[in-house]
Amino acid sequence: MLATTTFDQDDSAGEGGQCPFCGLLDVCPRNCYHDHNEECVGCRAPLDVDCTSSCPLRTGEPSVAMILRFAAKLLPWHALGFGYGIDEAIFAAGQMLADERRPYPLYTAAVEAVEAYLTRQHGPDCGLEGRELLARTGLLVQAEVIALTFYAAAAEVEGAVFDAAAFSDFSEHPIGGRASLPRL
Repeated sequence: MLATTTFDQDDSAGEGGQCPFCGLLDVCPRNCYHDHNEECVGCRAPLDVDCTSSCPLRTGEPSVAMILRFAAKLLPWHALGFGYGIDEAIFAAGQMLADERRPYPLYTAAVEAVEAYLTRQHGPDCGLEGRELLARTGLLVQAEVIALTFYAAAAEVEGAVFDAAAFSDFSEHPIGGRASLPRL
């Protein structure tokens, strides 16, 4: 089980402290609940704009799409030493955004959304589906492609069309690795 640290929307990392997620000193402007596009994972507000009162981060009502967008920046290296832990990233995002140690309903729905997306993308000739397809994707696919998959699945959940061309480059926002995981 992953250990997490959660923040309230108006909390800071503390005097002289460092945010465990983004590394900003003293005050993290969005408490790290922003994605690699510098948008709030809840309401999609740009980093330099305050969230509205209806933002799911403020109302405390996280959605599956929100969990998936946030999970993209939490991709840990797989326990086998190669690949990425898709399940772990989604579970950690659920823990942090739902502020629950066991966010099973959101976690399950988010994993099912990614599995369904991957199954549709690969088609019936792939020979894999569900958890097996998810596990192999984590082992064999680059982190940036997994993140794109999370965003595309999130868009499907919201009934939106995902525009991969509008998806910003991850090179300035590294993901993956144990350092990406929150620490106590």
